[in-house]
Amino acid sequence: PRFSACCLDGKVSLPAFATPSATWQAFFNGEHLHSATFLQNICQYNNTFSFLSLGVSFDLNVMHCSGPYIFRIQGQLAHLMGSLTTSDSHRYAQIYMLGNPEAQVQARLHSSSLPSEVIQELQVELLTVNPYAQQWQFAFECLSEVSNVGYLAIRLLQTTRDPWRYNLPTSPNEVAAVILCENEEEFTRGREFIAASRTRRELSRFDELHPANMPLRFVLFFP
Repeated sequence: PRFSACCLDGKVSLPAFATPSATWQAFFNGEHLHSATFLQNICQYNNTFSFLSLGVSFDLNVMHCSGPYIFRIQGQLAHLMGSLTTSDSHRYAQIYMLGNPEAQVQARLHSSSLPSEVIQELQVELLTVNPYAQQWQFAFECLSEVSNVGYLAIRLLQTTRDPWRYNLPTSPNEVAAVILCENEEEFTRGREFIAASRTRRELSRFDELHPANMPLRFVLFFP
């Protein structure tokens, strides 16, 4: 595809989207037995398999009014990810860390009323073709091999920038944890994520604008 507004009028080449699997196409083009209910409830299905939750305050006053569907929020919209593991009920990305496919299905059904056979078929497809689902499985295997976790130092840095913009938090919910490293200049580069490679056994860094961020939320649209 060629985009003039964002890609220098064709000078930047964008690769085409990968062709979805036959099962995935059948769900979207009406050839699958459950296509109708899948498309009608696609937002619920996407939330069921999403790695990230939607952190937002909904305006409930306009959500059930007559006329076209209205999605209105109050405040800032964000995508949230909790810890990889939990002792409570598993949600979002934590479900991919269960390891056992049957346990994953039961965890997804616990928070939804969607048909179990559709959930199971979509999950099998995602675990087969989705690279992020496979990476979470790799993370589960790595954590399963760890017997004990070493001490991790955390420091809240004092910034020299505008204090009204980067002021210290006033409540525990506003505190951000930073992993301590030897060179504090590392923290001026902005937010980033770190991923471990299964084959090279090394760490890779990618920033908040990485193209993987959208597929982690909209799993069904970027399988």
